[in-house]
Amino acid sequence: GYFTNQIKQLEAQKTSLIKTAFLNDKQETKTLSHLNWQDEFALFINSDINRIAWINSYSTDSCNQITQKHIDYKSLDPDLRTQEIHVWLDIATQQLDSLSVRNKVKNVFYTLDEKLYFSPSKGYIINAIQKARFTPPDTMQITGQFGK
Repeated sequence: GYFTNQIKQLEAQKTSLIKTAFLNDKQETKTLSHLNWQDEFALFINSDINRIAWINSYSTDSCNQITQKHIDYKSLDPDLRTQEIHVWLDIATQQLDSLSVRNKVKNVFYTLDEKLYFSPSKGYIINAIQKARFTPPDTMQITGQFGK
């Protein structure tokens, strides 16, 4: 539900996005003003671990610091796509400060290692390494910086 609310807020504010994509050694940057935020946040939304079937599939650990609360979720099953989620909350406001996600897929055809980072005040970063059988790995990074 968090990203659904984030999408509504970004749409209401007509937020633009400075998006930079890197694929291996190539780079492209665009400023986008009309976005499908559902598509922009699809990897984050698909990393949701809040499902009844997975109620005992993740360990949870938390730590309170002076200004932040840190919550870690780690998969107990190496076959689950979402392996880790790290959440940082502002203690004073109880609002999300940032989150990171680690997704992994491994099968006979390819491996994929994704690292996702999101900050509601700044934007997101997606790093991925994909390796198909018999080919060199592709390294990808997508950054999205929120504009006005």
